[in-house]
Amino acid sequence: MLSQPRNLYILSFGELCERFSYYGTQSILILFLTTVLLFSDNDSYTLYGLYTTMAFGMPLLGGMLADRFLGQRKAIIVGGILLILGNLLLVIPDLKAFCLGLAVSLVGIGLYKPSTTSLIGQLYKKDDSRRSQGYTLFYVYINIGATLGSIMYGIAAQQWGWRYGFLLSAVSVGISFAVFLKNARYFEGLGRTPTIRPIQRYMVYVLIGLACIFFGGLFYYPAIANYCLLGVAIILLGMGARMLANHTDFDRTRLLALLILGLFGVCFFAGSLQVLSSVNLFINRHVNHTIGGWEIPTQFFTALYPFFVIVMAPVLMRVWDNLAAKGKEPSVPGKFCLGLLLCGVGLGCFAWAAQYAVDDTNSLLPLIGIVIGNLCLSTGELALTPAMLAAISQLAPMNLQSTMMGAWFILIAFAGYLSSLLAKFSGEISSAIQHSVEGTQIYGEFFLTLAVGMMVITMGLFMTRAWIKKLMQ
Repeated sequence: MLSQPRNLYILSFGELCERFSYYGTQSILILFLTTVLLFSDNDSYTLYGLYTTMAFGMPLLGGMLADRFLGQRKAIIVGGILLILGNLLLVIPDLKAFCLGLAVSLVGIGLYKPSTTSLIGQLYKKDDSRRSQGYTLFYVYINIGATLGSIMYGIAAQQWGWRYGFLLSAVSVGISFAVFLKNARYFEGLGRTPTIRPIQRYMVYVLIGLACIFFGGLFYYPAIANYCLLGVAIILLGMGARMLANHTDFDRTRLLALLILGLFGVCFFAGSLQVLSSVNLFINRHVNHTIGGWEIPTQFFTALYPFFVIVMAPVLMRVWDNLAAKGKEPSVPGKFCLGLLLCGVGLGCFAWAAQYAVDDTNSLLPLIGIVIGNLCLSTGELALTPAMLAAISQLAPMNLQSTMMGAWFILIAFAGYLSSLLAKFSGEISSAIQHSVEGTQIYGEFFLTLAVGMMVITMGLFMTRAWIKKLMQ
């Protein structure tokens, strides 16, 4: 791989710690809600969907604040502080503090993530061939953090208690925060703060504080979240239409191509995010995961997804390099086709695992299906997401870099919400027949239906890939 700027590794380490916090929390959220707070399956899916939606949706607003008011560097600092405070609130054994902690952490993610991602794009010139590899390396760091988060939270929950993982997150984000501040000189000239009046910056900080309180209330009263999300969707559609109208035909065509690819990305993540909801409960309730007398924590299985991203990243990078040398590297739509295809195969593997989970004597077969399914999903995401990030940094106008990065995350946010709605098709039925053969069969049929649907969507993209590629030129 070509040598990368030093700044890339500093930003990647910070993102590793941020993802440690997010994925660690996400890996235990469904189990924490159903076993500790005693939420029903449906209520747990609702809160999980809200958490996932906000985690990917907040970067759009955070990206706008960074572009127009704070600048990327200051947004990273404010976001880091909020992440530390949010995780400390999660340690407190109180439901209101837990809901507020989730909200504060997510607002921190909203400021931190798009600013880090767009700042990486500023490390390269427009035609720098290292850009795509840089984002792939950045993505590897993300998944190292995700893997460690799932494993460490699982160990903390098993050995000391459910809430100790949040304390680990606060410490890890604090370390990355200190590293960023110590190396601030390497970011001179990057992510400059926009020139605004002091009262405007003060109002931004007030808005951030109010957002933490408002979203904390949504977590505490999740029944009203659906109406709020619908309102947000309408507002964002209006903002997107205005953004397209205010640009030239050349930029508008490219932005349209990015939007179409983003919608296919929604389909991918609606399927792949099942590993943290319906698949998570399926493993916990129906899969015998005791090997050699040791019961493997369910959270460890959520670490398979990011772990395989780490393993497959150098393999896929080598494949892309070899194909590029021959002038045969797939286009961005082609890589999306591969990602969707692998998602369908991965979901099919979960359906296969459910078929054999009925018989405990064949306990290794469901585990094999789960492992292969995560391998397929991980490889699919690795093909899809870095290609999208590189396309955004290359095609989006400079004044919309952070905003378009945030728009990609808001699409994943709605995918997270869609994923939770899909998960309820299994949860509403199986909650009354948990740990039964009938429940296992219902999960199997659910995963198989998703797999077939993903294959149909893949065919749709394959048939339109040439048109999308033309829009991007």
